[in-house]
Amino acid sequence: MPQVTRGYGGLLVGLALGAVLMAIAAAGYNGSLTKFFLGDSELYAGRTVVTGQRDETRIPAFKTALLDVAKKVSGDHRITENDIESIVHGNINLYVKDFKDHDRMQDIPIHDEQGTRDRSFDLQVNYAPNRVDALLRSLGRKPWGNRDFRVRDDFGNELKFTEPRSEDE
Repeated sequence: MPQVTRGYGGLLVGLALGAVLMAIAAAGYNGSLTKFFLGDSELYAGRTVVTGQRDETRIPAFKTALLDVAKKVSGDHRITENDIESIVHGNINLYVKDFKDHDRMQDIPIHDEQGTRDRSFDLQVNYAPNRVDALLRSLGRKPWGNRDFRVRDDFGNELKFTEPRSEDE
């Protein structure tokens, strides 16, 4: 009896996976699955908290956010700050497309020294996708969108999905 239940479970998983893939195709999928679900704006955006709006606090925050983006885009969480610095060499601004900060205390009136100079901000940094991808290639990694992945159903069948390479590779 458990085999019958398991068999139906595999069938249901297969049908659900097929339905998801058909929905993706119907929605106009034509590239990376990661980019399809997240979009470049989310995939290449990093967020961190920074104190103040001065360069001496922003520049290290840009590096922290770039490290997070590199991990997210590559899927490799072994990338370190030293790996990033070995490529960036202090030229972090070349990787930044744009950024914006949001005053975490915007509704609280400025009332002391901390309120004037060292107020905390949520910093969102959008990085240039082509620069981040080049940085990853320099580190011997590739963007997640150029990966194959496999799914095994309950029957032991292996399904392989290959994401197409972008035109610039």
